[in-house]
Amino acid sequence: MGRKSRGQKSSPTRNNARQPKNQGRRQMLLWSGGAFLTLAGLGGYFLSSLGIGSEEQSVTVNRPLVDYIHYQLKEQRPTLSPRFFRGKAAEAYQVAQEIPKVLDQLYCYCRCKENFGHKSLLTCYVDKHASL
Repeated sequence: MGRKSRGQKSSPTRNNARQPKNQGRRQMLLWSGGAFLTLAGLGGYFLSSLGIGSEEQSVTVNRPLVDYIHYQLKEQRPTLSPRFFRGKAAEAYQVAQEIPKVLDQLYCYCRCKENFGHKSLLTCYVDKHASL
């Protein structure tokens, strides 16, 4: 009597009950919401540890990094006149004439120092090398 035959379906019990369709979505939303809040909290902690958004920080410079008044140029030759060039090349040669002390302290990433014996980025502007 208590046994059912093979073809008959048993009625759902508490252990066997199907979850409603929305139950899976609800769990997914809870997990994704929890993950979002965790990441947002960690991001906020990280930004606060860097001091971003803090108005208390201020940078004080006691002295300039380079004494521009007494700076002796490594490259002593004059740069070419921008009149020999057009467009962006002319602008670059103009800048080289205006701020030679800055360019003289910069490394040329074309590796001119190693390949051509240049002293600094300013050396590129004493001939047509910078326009090539």
